[in-house]
Amino acid sequence: MGDRTERRTGAGISGSMQGVGGLLSMSRDAVKFLFQRPFQAKEFIEQSWFV
Repeated sequence: MGDRTERRTGAGISGSMQGVGGLLSMSRDAVKFLFQRPFQAKEFIEQSWFV
C-alpha cells in the first residue's frame, strides 16, 4: 500500500511542477516579446483601459 501512495504523490508533484514550468515559460515569452518591435501601442491602450 505504501508504494501506491508514493506513486500518487509523485504523480501529483510531477503534474504540479509541469504547471509551474508552463507558467514560467509563458511569462518568459511574454517578457521577451514585450521588448520586440513592432510594439502595438494603440492596441495596448485600447485593451488596457478595461483593466
